[in-house]
Parts: sequence; C-alpha cells; structure tokens
Amino acid sequence: MIRNAGGGHQAIMALALIDKDTQPSAAPWYAAGRHIDQLRTLNVPQPGPGTIQDRRPFPLVGGINDFEQAGTSTYHSLQMKLVKRFVGGLAANIAYTYGKSIDTQSTDTGTGGDIAGTENPFEMHRSMRGPSAFDIRHRLVFNYVWEIPTGPGKRFLSTSVAGRIIGGWQLTGILSSQSGYPFTPSANSTTNNGTGARPNRLCNGTLQTPSLNRWFDTDCFASPAVFTYGNSGRNILRADRATNFDSGVYRNFAFPWIAETGRLQFRAEFYNLMNHPNFGLPGRNINTVVWRQLFLRSDDNYFSRATTITLWFVGQGRSPAAVSVLF
Repeated sequence: MIRNAGGGHQAIMALALIDKDTQPSAAPWYAAGRHIDQLRTLNVPQPGPGTIQDRRPFPLVGGINDFEQAGTSTYHSLQMKLVKRFVGGLAANIAYTYGKSIDTQSTDTGTGGDIAGTENPFEMHRSMRGPSAFDIRHRLVFNYVWEIPTGPGKRFLSTSVAGRIIGGWQLTGILSSQSGYPFTPSANSTTNNGTGARPNRLCNGTLQTPSLNRWFDTDCFASPAVFTYGNSGRNILRADRATNFDSGVYRNFAFPWIAETGRLQFRAEFYNLMNHPNFGLPGRNINTVVWRQLFLRSDDNYFSRATTITLWFVGQGRSPAAVSVLF
C-alpha cells in the first residue's frame, strides 16, 4: 500500500509473468480532496416575485461571489497494465483504467459541461455534488514498436537484395479510446433571483441509439415552474466517446561519407490515421434551437487526419538537421 501526500492510496499488485518478457499488473487507487476552492454566490434572495435587488438580504449591494475552500472530491479507479519488453524487435503496452471522479465543483469558474457558480446556493452540497467535469469512466491506451524482421541480421531475407531494400523499417502506433465527458442540461432561469439554470428531469434522458442531431432524450427535460429550482442533478448525461490512432514508419540510413557516425532517418507520421471524427459536448440549454446537437471537438488532442514526412540527419558532434513536410 502506498499513500501519497495528497491523501491518495494505491495498492500495486504485480501479477504472474505471462512469459519472461511480459508482465501484467493491476492497481486499485483511491484519493480524496477536502477544502477545495469553490465559488458560492451570496446575498441571493429566495425565489419569488418582485425586484431581485429589493429582496436581497442586503439590498444596498448586489450578488457577492465568495471563493471558499469548502469543496470536496473523491476518486476511485482500477488501473491495469500489460507490458511486453522490447525483445525480438517488438515492444508493446496496453493500459486500461476504470475510474470515477466525484466533486462539488471541478473549477471555480466553470468548465466543459459544468456551469460556473452555484445552481442553488441554499443547498450547495446537495445541488452540486456529482461526477467531475473531467470524469472519464473508461480509458484504454495501446502502443507498440515493431522492427520488421527482414534484412541483414534478421529472421527473414537476411542475405538477399530484397532484404536490404525492405529491411530496417520500424512501425509504431498509439491507440487511445475513452468514454465521453459528463455534462449538465441547462435551462433559462425561472427563479427570479439571479441563479438556477437547470431543467426538471422527468426520466433518465439517455438514448439507446443517439444521433448527432438528437444526442439525448429531449422529452425527459422541461422548464421548471416559475419561482422554483429544477430537479436535474449536475453532470448527469454523457457526451460521445473519443478515439484516436496515430502511427509512424521509420528507417535509418547510414551516411559514413558525410560523418563517421552520420545517419539519415526517414520518418512518416500519421495523426488520426483512420480520420475518425470526435465530437464534443452537445448543446445543453433546452430553451435554444441547438440543444441536444453534438459539435466537433476543436482541442489539440483530436483533429482531422494529418501526415508529416521528415528527413533527419544526425552526426556525431553535429547539431541534428531536419526537413519536414506536413499535409
């Protein structure tokens, strides 16, 4: 059992070797956070009719943003890994995490599917505790390095001309796949007190066969009655999963006539090789025309297919030089 400074606990279990070069492992993990920064809105009147300012506890001032260290969080996961060491020209790793992160506020300014601030400041913990905005329930990563076993000194075509041509090549790849981020449905406020932004939840809201134009069941949400808070919880629905595969092809060529240890490396790198679209969060406000629709992600980790061709020259005592083309 390992305990870190942040209050987390991890028990690492090394499982029996599959063979001398392959090692599986599993590690349950628990972490808890206390006194985390969160944003609470003070000087808020109870929902009701009339002018908001006149109904505040202190009507001479407006709403007060209080950044307090009162938030909590927990994280549980099971992390599994299978490692094959680089032997016989092949190395590979596969890692899978099943986890759950819960908190009362993931950031103090709102992020992703979270709404900034407090939906109901009179029931802070009850209305805000839910899956973290960054909660990923499932994540799988697989990577490999493979030297093609042809050419001089290799298993196949070690003495032939064909072996010298197709030998010496190396293939690599990284596959990552994860479940979608959570998000909170929202609605135009009916509380008349400057807060409240969630609808009433009438049923689960998750569709068995969602589409880009109808990601969740719109019939399961409705605007709350006037001067009431909606009963929807925080981060109760999930966006689409994300999958990406990057690959590379490499080969080194000796250049002894330029430098004694000089070599030229050819690199072809393919990002999002399968050109798989990854979608972000859907429109979440039930009072707008685009709610429930998914939108393409625009962050740096997921983008359209791209290819980079690079020639690297490396020689002892010389700075590496490269020529690269991206398309």
